[in-house]
Amino acid sequence: MRALRCTLLLLALTAAPAIAQQAEPTPLERQAWADRRLLDVGWKLARASADLCPDARPAIGLMLRDVRGWADPDAVREAFGQKRDFAVQAVASNSPAMRAGIAAGDEIASLEGRDPNTLPAEDNRDWKRLYDVNETIEARLRSSGAVAIARSGEDERRIAGEPACYARFEVIQDSDRAASTGLRVRIGDRWLAGDIADDGLAFLVAHELAHNILKHRLRRELPRRKRPSSRDVEREADRLATWLMARAGYDPAGAVAFLEKHGPGQDGFLYLGTSHDGWKSRRDAIAREIEAITAAGTLDWTPYFAAELAAARDVMPPPVSR
Repeated sequence: MRALRCTLLLLALTAAPAIAQQAEPTPLERQAWADRRLLDVGWKLARASADLCPDARPAIGLMLRDVRGWADPDAVREAFGQKRDFAVQAVASNSPAMRAGIAAGDEIASLEGRDPNTLPAEDNRDWKRLYDVNETIEARLRSSGAVAIARSGEDERRIAGEPACYARFEVIQDSDRAASTGLRVRIGDRWLAGDIADDGLAFLVAHELAHNILKHRLRRELPRRKRPSSRDVEREADRLATWLMARAGYDPAGAVAFLEKHGPGQDGFLYLGTSHDGWKSRRDAIAREIEAITAAGTLDWTPYFAAELAAARDVMPPPVSR
């Protein structure tokens, strides 16, 4: 027995330095992890309801980075071992990009016959260059259904898009906010880096995605007599988020658990203010929506949002001609 104790003690002492030597992730590594987690959840939600969304577009589940978007591009290159400016920041699970073999860290050498690394950059923190590249990818996907991309040392390959409810997913640095711009879904990194369960995160993302799907930003810009109230659109987003979660395979009860955990005693955007109901009212409304989903026997949410979808289509711009 004494020998066994000594052996266990020796193993514990041997393992201790290895544990101590595990380095804390760098801010850039934490950002990459947050981007990957958000893209995974967002892609899953957007793909699952693509056939129901009024504004579904081809997408490949790819997020790029441009080192010129940082204050110190050389430090970013060194941290990632990156030679070119453009590289893959994240790839969504079960996406066309992943099936094409593209992985995080791959450097981009060509996009639709042009090297994006040679595009002019105004200065460091130049976010516009990455924005323009994303615009090029989306425009090509909309016009032809596929986009040609080459990694370093390879020829271009065409990656066909798959329909997804339209949104760009972005992480907000040093924030616990969440927002929809009408085109983007933006989630604070504190939600992504914390101990929030996948179902809870899915609710947070689905709520903002629902704002995009129902065109709440455009509807709120209508003349006063025609536009919905801020509370109405938040209630609509909570309702639709519950359906989006269920259709994507997430447990809608995670929305209830999320509000119960993060609601009490909080003063954040989720809980108080003139635009949202209190967290208990939201929790109870979501619980009723879960009952409605169970009773419906279907995950086709369009009949239950007919008026909201009609209002969304009324404010949508005309489709871009191919």
